[in-house]
Amino acid sequence: RLARREREREEAARARAEEAALREAAAARNREERRRLREALPEEPAEGEEDTLLVGVRLAGGPKQMRRFRGSDSVAGLLAHVRLGVLGGGGGDGDDDAEVPGLEGFEVQLAYPPTALAPAAMHACSLREAGLSERSVVFVRRVAGPGS
Repeated sequence: RLARREREREEAARARAEEAALREAAAARNREERRRLREALPEEPAEGEEDTLLVGVRLAGGPKQMRRFRGSDSVAGLLAHVRLGVLGGGGGDGDDDAEVPGLEGFEVQLAYPPTALAPAAMHACSLREAGLSERSVVFVRRVAGPGS
């Protein structure tokens, strides 16, 4: 009877250790993803700086978040802002261990002219090449998945 209880305690301790290791591995992946996105996020130009675009990003049902970019910044940099600042809820300054939302299940589209910005082929394009102008609005909305 004592031996069985001891085995159960050891198994429970082993399970807790495995669970903790999995949580730490996930946290490490999240920290690395946040670091990678922060590196992809271009420095915000000063107001009035040449070639500055003011981009409003609106998550369906939420407020528009404004940020300045350079016209030469890449679409990938804008998408890093969408993931960190809009979907992630605050410019990427949150809990580094928390999961960073991906773009899967979301549509990112320039309002006018209507242009999808998330396809991988667009990531290397500059914001100007993608059609953004001095004042642009980008919509982010959840796309209904199968069975939705």
